Amino acid sequence: HELPALSLALGGAGAGTGEGGTGPCEVIGVDLSQGMIALAQQVVALHHASGSSSSGGSSGEAGASAVAAASHQALAAARGAIAAAGRTPAPALGPMQAYVGDACADMEEKYRGKAGALFSVFGLQQLGGLAPAALAGWVRCLAPGGVLVLVLWPGNVEQSGPWAAFDQAVALHHAALGKPPAPTSDWEARLLTEALQVEGAELVGDTLVQHAMSWPSVDAFWQTMVEGGPWRARRITFGDDYMHALGAVFLDVLAAQAAAHLSSSSGTSSAAVTPPSSTGAGASSAAPALAFPAAPAPTAAPATPQGLVAGAGKVVGGHPMSHHPWARMITIRRRRVPLGGPRM
Repeated sequence: HELPALSLALGGAGAGTGEGGTGPCEVIGVDLSQGMIALAQQVVALHHASGSSSSGGSSGEAGASAVAAASHQALAAARGAIAAAGRTPAPALGPMQAYVGDACADMEEKYRGKAGALFSVFGLQQLGGLAPAALAGWVRCLAPGGVLVLVLWPGNVEQSGPWAAFDQAVALHHAALGKPPAPTSDWEARLLTEALQVEGAELVGDTLVQHAMSWPSVDAFWQTMVEGGPWRARRITFGDDYMHALGAVFLDVLAAQAAAHLSSSSGTSSAAVTPPSSTGAGASSAAPALAFPAAPAPTAAPATPQGLVAGAGKVVGGHPMSHHPWARMITIRRRRVPLGGPRM
């Protein structure tokens, strides 16, 4: 859904290109996942079928689909954000396409020095040790005057909540299996070193941004993260049996965290998260939400909470959950180099 939103923000069909040009702004999506690209191509086809209008209106049967509804909702949100920033959204979307490609090699080969803007959200951290070289390649894709905006999950995302619980669960599960702890990597600390050595590269911003996230249930969060989110790589590496066992430890840690929050907010020395109460006829009352309030950005990995009880997490899977993770946002601009200046 980012493709039409970006087209809307970048000027769409009426955007200028090059030095004072008036051609359309083309937005291109690249992903290794065929499934993700198939969804993106469906969104592109939907908007092209509706005449590339930025209004987000219906397009017949396609407009009734869940993908169409989500896309139009995202477009409406983008339009509101653009207006809130004091800018005017494009009246019509420009050309868009999406294809399966390798962000490490494919990008620079195709777009070196050609991109007016490059946008990546929550993908770079999945490259691990390859991330610094990939980022430098992305900067080389920028045309003079181009801007790169990157959002990624940092090493420590939150002090308490599901991300912290996952890190703690991995350490506990590996210890129980007699496995050594996961090796640490310095790639995040050196992420910008190579990128900022590219000719004309200038760091505009590197900051942590906190945002609220809500989930219909803890189980829904876990399923999203391990099936299509940032923890899917661990599932591929270790297998479903490992992830099933890790999930049980994760729930135990999360339950201990939630109990600690309950006891601190109520002023008691101990508390417990309980399952929804039965209301008869096989129904249950609504489960109270697990709420992890906003907190300062973590500076180190969180410690395992006190009161951890094996099996206690079974009761929290159906509870709604809200938390406030931190994301790292980096902006790099490629300056125009004067004639006679250094060359790559």
